[in-house]
Amino acid sequence: MGTQNRRRAFKTCYDSCRQSCKSALFHLLFLFFMSFLPLTSAAEDLKQVVIIRYPIEFDQFRNAIGEFKAVLAQNGFVEGVNIQYVDILTRTSDESSVPEIKEAVQRYKNTASLFVTCGWVSLYVREILKSSDTPQIFLPVLDSVALKLVPSLTMPPNTNITGVYLRYPPEKVTRLAVNLMPRIKNFAYVYDSRIPADAVYKASFEGMKEGRGGLTLHYIDLAKGIDAAIQELKDRHIEAMCFMVGGFQLLKTLKKAGIPIVSAFTLDMDEQSLKVFLANDDSILAGLFNPFSVCGREAGEMAVSILKGAEIQKISPVPAKQKAFINLKAAHRFSLKIPMEILETVDYVIK
Repeated sequence: MGTQNRRRAFKTCYDSCRQSCKSALFHLLFLFFMSFLPLTSAAEDLKQVVIIRYPIEFDQFRNAIGEFKAVLAQNGFVEGVNIQYVDILTRTSDESSVPEIKEAVQRYKNTASLFVTCGWVSLYVREILKSSDTPQIFLPVLDSVALKLVPSLTMPPNTNITGVYLRYPPEKVTRLAVNLMPRIKNFAYVYDSRIPADAVYKASFEGMKEGRGGLTLHYIDLAKGIDAAIQELKDRHIEAMCFMVGGFQLLKTLKKAGIPIVSAFTLDMDEQSLKVFLANDDSILAGLFNPFSVCGREAGEMAVSILKGAEIQKISPVPAKQKAFINLKAAHRFSLKIPMEILETVDYVIK
């Protein structure tokens, strides 16, 4: 019942009672009770935003979520006043957390104004929410994963989901490897088949039609064990490798293979932190990077529009701003001379 309707009902009650009881005490009690109506209305306006994320290096999507909340606060959505966040961090980063994800969606789907889902968990949340009217924003997912969530990356979704996607085309990764290592022949995508994002990116590699530059692509599954993966890298004479989520979780051990890493990095860190991280690394030669903080701001603008009444069906997904880098410390380790024209094509040169 709306505020106006409640006021009319109480006015009728008041007038009726006033005929039989005109005491000053009744009058004061009635006015005291009516004073609480605005608080009831404010409670009805409280927006509940449910965030579901998984553990990822380095900060578990905290940069993205922090910027997301900051944008909402700047637009009048103050936590604890007119917006409530339910922030769920899954126990693991692989599919063993799927039951936990589904339980959370079922618990909040009837009360949430919006779901915000990070990475591959978006796929499982979507299974439940696609038959509802509850809006969902993915923050962020790989472009290949996004295409499993929305019909197009350039057009309005015409459904209750949109978000920010990362562009890590395998063609660009392999082309970067060939530019830096012109004689390379064997390139490996190291993945974990238990992690949906890794599996989807593998399909992107397998469907690649150009950009190999004479490379033979190899696929090495970490689900068989890290020791087996390193042995396979040696047996297949792999000269450079890339990975997504699973490989980064085992980065320290993978480095023991002693081969250059040219990869797409889904790292929850800002640009300055990336530079510091790479300055102390001599295995990561080059890669593509999307700052998660930027993704958070972009998703925040979407959320503001949705919470203010815009139709999510008309809000197109947006690409995150992509950066590329080359690490000269790793180039020196592997005795690679990088031409100036190649260095000029990237955003960051780590010296």
